[in-house]
Amino acid sequence: MSFDKEERPRWWMDELAPDSWGEIFGVHEIERDRSDGAIVVTERGLGVFNDPRAPIWLPYEAVEGWAKLSKDPISKSLIVRTKSGSEVELLFPHGGAFAFVQFLGYVTEQLFRSKIAK
Repeated sequence: MSFDKEERPRWWMDELAPDSWGEIFGVHEIERDRSDGAIVVTERGLGVFNDPRAPIWLPYEAVEGWAKLSKDPISKSLIVRTKSGSEVELLFPHGGAFAFVQFLGYVTEQLFRSKIAK
């Protein structure tokens, strides 16, 4: 769901995303209008709601890589590795992990290029 329009998930409250997250672009929900497993895509990173009471903040600049995905059986999650050594699981029980890894690859490549250019 894109945040370009006024539409928001029913569970969404602006205070869920601190200003440090930057502009919110949208949210990927596993199940419509439920925060369990949702991923909030922002200007500076991802808000991961695997436990809606304690969302995990995953800045793009902290991403070190991700686990290999499988086509058969199709991956139902994407494990993201951080520079600190932790792992964050992004849930995609209905598919979509391959598309999301392309997005993450693009964002992290752009961050890398911008650091080199400085």
